[in-house]
Amino acid sequence: MKAVRIHKTAKQLLGDISTWEGMVVLIVASLFFAWFPDALKDLIYSLPYLTDWLKALFLFLFSIIFLFYLVLLIKKIAKSLEDITYYVEEDKELSTVRSARFLIMGLSTPLDGHDPKKEIQKVQQIPEDKRIELYIENSNEKFNWIMPVCLIKRLQEAGARLEKVYILPSKDSEKYIENFLEYAGLFGLSKELFESLKGVDYEDLTALQREMNRLIKKLRDKGIGYRELLIDMTAGKKPFSVIVSALTFNRDIAICYLNENKELKKKELKIYDITPAEENF
Repeated sequence: MKAVRIHKTAKQLLGDISTWEGMVVLIVASLFFAWFPDALKDLIYSLPYLTDWLKALFLFLFSIIFLFYLVLLIKKIAKSLEDITYYVEEDKELSTVRSARFLIMGLSTPLDGHDPKKEIQKVQQIPEDKRIELYIENSNEKFNWIMPVCLIKRLQEAGARLEKVYILPSKDSEKYIENFLEYAGLFGLSKELFESLKGVDYEDLTALQREMNRLIKKLRDKGIGYRELLIDMTAGKKPFSVIVSALTFNRDIAICYLNENKELKKKELKIYDITPAEENF
C-alpha cells in the first residue's frame, strides 16, 4: 500500500451540485442562511424587557461573534482541503475485475519501425490456439500493440465480462484503428467489442481530460456505475497515465495495466484502487 498526498477542491470534497447529495447540501445551507437571521431578529424583538437599543446592540454583537465563527470555520475547511492522504491499494485478488463491464484505453502508434501489416502477417502464420503462448508469452516480440491485446485477454481470463472496450487514440494513432482491430481479431477479440473515439493530442492534458470526462459522463448517464469501469493507464505517453490517475481520485474507478515480469517471463495483470485514508475524516 502506498500513500500519496493531493490537493482537493471544495467541489471534490463536498460533492458535485449536479448530484442529489450536492443539491441537498445546497438547499440546507441556503435555508439556514435565509431563515436564521430573520428568526433570530424576531426572537430578540419579541422579548418585552429589552429596549430597542439593547436589542440592536445584542444583534450587532451576535453578528460579530457569528462572523468570527464563520471565518474560523472557513479557514478550518480550507486547511482540510489543502492535503488529503490517499492510499494506492493493489487489488491482488482481482476482485474488482469481476464487476467490470467496460474498459477505457488509449492506443499508441506502432513503435520501433514495426509495420502493423507485417505484424498481422506474422501472427497469421501461427496456429490460432498457439498465438497467445508463442507470440505474446514466450517470444521476444517488442511490438507495442501486444500489451493492450494481452491486457484485454488477461481481464477476460480474470472474470471481466467486458461488453465494450472504448479506445481513445492519439491524433497520430487514430489512422491505425482498423489495423489494430484486425490485429486484435487474430487473438479472438471481435471488432464489435471495440468502439473508437475521436483522436486527441496526448500532450494536451486539458483536451485529454475533457474527452475522458466526456466519455465517463456518457457512461454514467446510461446508468453505468463507477465499479463497472476500468481504465488502462498505459498508452505509451506519460501525460495519459497522469490524467487517468487524476480522474480516479474522486471517483470509485480502478485502474489497470500489465506488468512485464521478466523473472517469471509473464505479463501480469495489475489492478489498483485509489481511496482516501480514514484519518482524513
